[in-house]
Amino acid sequence: MEGNGSPKRIKHMETMMLAEMEPGSFFWWFFRNFLSVVWTLCAVITLFLINCIIISKGTTGFTGSRLERIFQVSVTFIFFCVWPMAPALSMFVDVGCGPWLVDDERAGIIQACEAERQAKIVQVNVERRAEAIRIEAERKAVVERSLTENQTRALQRLAQFSDSEGASITQIIEQLKAAEEGLRGKIIGLKEVLVGVGNDPEKDQEYLSWGQMLERLIRDRHDLERKLEDAFLASERFQLAPSDAFKTEMTGHISKGIELANEFAARYRELMQWK
Repeated sequence: MEGNGSPKRIKHMETMMLAEMEPGSFFWWFFRNFLSVVWTLCAVITLFLINCIIISKGTTGFTGSRLERIFQVSVTFIFFCVWPMAPALSMFVDVGCGPWLVDDERAGIIQACEAERQAKIVQVNVERRAEAIRIEAERKAVVERSLTENQTRALQRLAQFSDSEGASITQIIEQLKAAEEGLRGKIIGLKEVLVGVGNDPEKDQEYLSWGQMLERLIRDRHDLERKLEDAFLASERFQLAPSDAFKTEMTGHISKGIELANEFAARYRELMQWK
């Protein structure tokens, strides 16, 4: 009896595994060349004759008839001579038949299976990357949507604060914006006049002075807007966790914002009255 690890048994198991991995159709194993067709026909004829003998035995018994002896001799000849001849010839002509493989066919199947395995690995990796990209895109969309919603709510609360506790600061900011737009328009008009008479605006002291005033006005407006935001944040902290410390911080920021707004209003009063 052959051991489980005998070379013949290992060869048979390897052939069966290759048969399962063969990417082609089932008929490839039995009709891929002339020897495979011969081997398959021998197998079919043998099975047919064995079936005939079994049927004859069941109906007439072993009578030793001439027909039965012909069947027995035919089956014996085909089973022990013709059938094994095809795989035996494959060893000399280097062509496999039936379930028997030669080295080239074995290598071809292994190569095809390896190519298919690599293709599946590539496909799986592509699908995994696509899934990871999809998940990351969904996560970013959720984060961005959350940030947008938070920003919208924050701006709404800031607008409410600007119309209530910070109303006096907001009023000066709007006046500074209007003065800024008016001054910018006057600077453009002065430049057109200077260029029209052939003067260089960059050498005109009034033009340069107005430009410097506009830059300072913009800086001061930004400072006042930051003071308003500081007061708003202090108000939010007090709303979330009411305490004397947060209340003092809130009133302090509001007072400083109002004080700065009054200072800017006095500084640019003449400018804000320009028409």
